[in-house]
Amino acid sequence: MFMYRVPFRINRYPKNLLVSPCDGKVMSILKINDWTTHIAIYLNLLDAHVQWSPVNGVVLSTVHKQGTFNPAYMFHKSRYNERVETIIYVPSIDDEIKVVQIAGQLVRRIVNYKEKNDRVERGELIGMIKFGSRVDLFIPHNKIDLLINVGDTVFGNKTIIGRPIS
Repeated sequence: MFMYRVPFRINRYPKNLLVSPCDGKVMSILKINDWTTHIAIYLNLLDAHVQWSPVNGVVLSTVHKQGTFNPAYMFHKSRYNERVETIIYVPSIDDEIKVVQIAGQLVRRIVNYKEKNDRVERGELIGMIKFGSRVDLFIPHNKIDLLINVGDTVFGNKTIIGRPIS
């Protein structure tokens, strides 16, 4: 039951800030092309396994992809893992971000509470990954200035991870 806990967290940050979608440790931050940065956050067995919306916006899509159940910290194998991808349009930056819930070796269930056209508020619960796993974020690096580094411990709906570039 410890893993299924939902910590009560309220943030009162300015609405344009990007907060962490989950508890965990930042494993990597990588610019994957001219406009997108990939952030990987690993959740260990002691982290809360719920995910919050990191921004205010509108859900453009949620896609469940079947796959394997390799250790989530192994990038070369976990790219084949089961996952749920949620794309959110963010009006404040006039762009979209993607939140990916990735199953790990022990995980057998990913829950996502959102559907296409749902409005989401930053800090609203969007889902849960049952047991150890990973959450990836894909953000436009030409529109968001990151405030985190590899190795940082982050807390969902609490740690500020980015702000719009002025």
